[in-house]
Amino acid sequence: MTHKAFIALVLAGGLSCTAVSALAQGPRGPMPSFSELDANGDGELTQDEMTAHRTAQFNELDSNGDGVLSTDELEARIAARAGKMVERLDANSDGVIGQEELQARRGGAGTRMFNRIDADNNGTISEEEFALAQDRARDRMRKNRTSN
Repeated sequence: MTHKAFIALVLAGGLSCTAVSALAQGPRGPMPSFSELDANGDGELTQDEMTAHRTAQFNELDSNGDGVLSTDELEARIAARAGKMVERLDANSDGVIGQEELQARRGGAGTRMFNRIDADNNGTISEEEFALAQDRARDRMRKNRTSN
């Protein structure tokens, strides 16, 4: 696998994780505020308040109110999140995200990844360093699968 293919694989994995986490996070984003969760305003969170919040998030996703999430409802959620992502990353407002815009937003993520893999900091990635990076990526994927 070439360096470019490896980076493309990592980016594709990151985008798919983003889509899955967007669904898991709910319609308002990553973290509700304390006041959003504290429905009765008493300054304390109960299990019932947390459950009620999650139920409300589910109900927002369940656009037809049938009590289950269909592929169409999940795809609509992903499409909405993708639209927001394009708005955030599209620096030149042309409606698409170019490679330069993505790299600029991520602060040179490809360079950071290269530097992480280049363990001896000699400016190149040896076969051994590449294999170690693949092993670390596999370990993270296994850990994520078992923790979910």
